[in-house]
Amino acid sequence: MRREFVPALLLACATAPAVASTGLEPELGRLEALVHAAATELPWRFDEEAARLEANALGKPLVVYVRQIGDPLGRARGQGRLALPEVSLDDDGYARDVLFRAAVLSQEDVAALLARRCVPCVRTVAPDDARALAPPALVVYRPEGGELARRDRFGTLCAEEVDAFLRGLVADARAPLAGRDAEALYRDGELELLLEVTRYDGRGDTRLWRSRALARLGDDEAAERELAGLGGAGVLAQRARLATRRGDWPAAATLWQDARRLARGELHDEAAFGAAWALARQGEPVAAAALWYATAADATPVGRRAAACLLDAGPRLALAASLRAFRADDGYLDPQRSLEALLDLQQPDGSFTAVGGFEGDAWSAPAITALALEALRAWQADAPVELHGRVLDGADAARLYLVDWALRDDPPRGLDAFNEPRVLRALLGEGERAAAQTLVRRMARHQLAAGGWSAYGDGWPISFLTAEGVLAWLDAKAAGLAVPTYELERALGTLELLRLPDGGFHYGFGPGRAWTTPVGGSIARDPLCELALLRGGRGSFAALDDALRDYLRHAHELAGPLRRLDAEFDVRGHASYHFFYGHDGAVAAARFADEALRARVVETALREVAASGQGDGTFLDHWRLGRAYATAMALRLAAAR
Repeated sequence: MRREFVPALLLACATAPAVASTGLEPELGRLEALVHAAATELPWRFDEEAARLEANALGKPLVVYVRQIGDPLGRARGQGRLALPEVSLDDDGYARDVLFRAAVLSQEDVAALLARRCVPCVRTVAPDDARALAPPALVVYRPEGGELARRDRFGTLCAEEVDAFLRGLVADARAPLAGRDAEALYRDGELELLLEVTRYDGRGDTRLWRSRALARLGDDEAAERELAGLGGAGVLAQRARLATRRGDWPAAATLWQDARRLARGELHDEAAFGAAWALARQGEPVAAAALWYATAADATPVGRRAAACLLDAGPRLALAASLRAFRADDGYLDPQRSLEALLDLQQPDGSFTAVGGFEGDAWSAPAITALALEALRAWQADAPVELHGRVLDGADAARLYLVDWALRDDPPRGLDAFNEPRVLRALLGEGERAAAQTLVRRMARHQLAAGGWSAYGDGWPISFLTAEGVLAWLDAKAAGLAVPTYELERALGTLELLRLPDGGFHYGFGPGRAWTTPVGGSIARDPLCELALLRGGRGSFAALDDALRDYLRHAHELAGPLRRLDAEFDVRGHASYHFFYGHDGAVAAARFADEALRARVVETALREVAASGQGDGTFLDHWRLGRAYATAMALRLAAAR
C-alpha cells in the first residue's frame, strides 16, 4: 500500500459512513479484522464450570469477567461502520471480544497476571440479569471454590487499579522462587519479592526490571533513579514509559523515537506505538498515523492496538468498534417531541436510567432521574394540554423516587459523587427539605480526607465532582439548610489547588490523573469549576468570563468523539460523555456573566446540542449514559433560552 494511504485513511475514517465509496475498503477491512483478533490474546474460557474444575486442579484463582450483551451491544454490531463480506461483525472473534467492554484487561501487566497466575473466564449476562451483577464486573473465586473478591463496574477503574487489585489476590498463592528471574517475577506480579531478592544485584537488565516494578507500584522517582548510568534501547523505552505516565508528551515522543532506532522485535513495535501515541496527544495525528500504520503491518498485540488507533474510534489502546455520531446539518430541538420521548423512557418505579437499565460508568439512576425531573419541571408550564398530565405525573413519580433514595442509608458507592449533588439540587427545587438535609449530611460523610469528592474510590478528589458538591451545598445553604462550614471551605480549598496557573483545571489528583490537557481539552469542566469558586468567595467574574470565552473557542470540539462505543479520550482530552456535561456546565456558569456573553454561550450550546439529535426526539452522547440522560440534558439546555 502506498504511503499516501495514511492521510487518506484518516480522512475516510473521519467521514464515515461514506467509507464504502473511498476505495480503501480492503485495507480498512484488514485493520478491522486485525483488531477483532485481539480476543485471542488472553486464554479466555467460556465454559465456566470447566474453568472452575481447571482452577481447582491448578490451584489458581478463577477470575470471571462479567459482561452484558443485548442492546446496545447487539445493535452496535448490527450497525457496524463497515459492511464488508470478508469482515463479519457477528463472527466468533468479535462476539467474544471481551476487550471492547474491558479495555483495562488488555493492558500488558494486567494481561500477564491473568494469563500466568489465574484462570480467566467470561460470563455473559442478559440485560435482565445485569443489575444484581453490575457489569462490567470482575468476580474472583478461590481455587477450592467460594467467592474471594469482586469489583463491580470496574470499567471506571484505570489499568493500574485493576493491576493492584489482581496482585493483591494472587499474593497468597506465591509460586516457588526457584528458576524465576527478575522478568518472571515481574510478569507474575510479585513486585515486592522482585525488589527484595534483587536488592544487591547491580546488573543493568535487573535494574531495568526493578525500575519497571517500582513504576508499577507508583514510585516513579525511584524508578527513574534505578536507570541512572544505564543505556540502551530498553532503558530509553522505560524512560519513555515514565514520561508517558506523567503526560510529558514532547519528552515521551523523543525518547520513544530514540528507543525505536535502537530496538528490535517487540520492543521496536512498542516504541513505534508509544511515539505515535505521544505525537497524537501533541496534536500531530498524521505523523502518529504513519507510525501506527507501519506497526499495524504485523498481527501482534501492539499491531492490533495500532490498527485500533487508525480506525474511527481511536486513538485508544483497546478496540475500535464504534457507534459513530453523524451530525445533522438541519438539527433542531422540538421540546414537545423530546418531552414525549423522555416520558416514554421512564421506568415503572419513577426513575430514569441509562441504557437497558444498566446504570453506566459515570451516571447512575438517581442522577439521571434528577436531571429528568428538572427537565420536566422546566417545560411543565409550556407543555401542550394533551401532554400536561403526563408531565405532572412523570415529575411526581421521579420526585418520590428521589426522596426514597435520599432517605435510604445505602452503603456509599463511587458513583454517589455524581448522584448526591444532582439529587440534592433537584430536591431543593421540589421543596423536599428533610430529604435534602439528609443528603447534605451524607455528602459530608462521603467527603474525602483530602477534601472534595471522587468517583474512583481511591481517596483522590476530582475537580468537577468537587465543584458539583460545592454548588449543591451552596444551594442548600441559600435555602436555609445546615451545611458544614469546615467541609465546605475544605472543598473550596481543594478546588483552588486544582486550578492551573494559566487558566483551566486539572482533572484531579492521584495516580494516572495528574496529567492535564490544553485549555481546549478541559473546557468541559472549567466553567463549572470557576462558577463554584466564584459562588464560594474564592473566584472572580474575570476568571469565569475567561473560562466561558475558552468554551466558546473550543465548544465545537466536544462533538468530535460523540457516541463512540468506547469511552476513551481523543487527542484534545475529550470523551463522548463530556459532550452534554460540558455544554450544561457552561450554560450554568453563563448565568453569572454579562448578558452578551451569556447569550453567546447559550446560543453555542443549543446549536451544538440540536445537531446531536437522534431523529426521534431523543438525544445521545455516549451509549452507556443512554437516551434518558442526554434527552433530559437537552431539554434543560433548551429551557435556558
